[in-house]
Amino acid sequence: MLLIPKAAYAGYLGYLKKCSIDEALFPEYVKWLRYYLDFCGKYLIKGCNCECGILILTRRC
Repeated sequence: MLLIPKAAYAGYLGYLKKCSIDEALFPEYVKWLRYYLDFCGKYLIKGCNCECGILILTRRC
């Protein structure tokens, strides 16, 4: 599975905390972030901005 750089991982967890997401759900959020980033790496879709997708994954905040 795709590894997320330490700085990005720490920032993502900080963002989840800021959004008041239950820490018990963090592994699920990280899992879906990895799936999404893996998808972006495998399938380059014209006009697709993977950073935008990360915002969608975290849109709760």
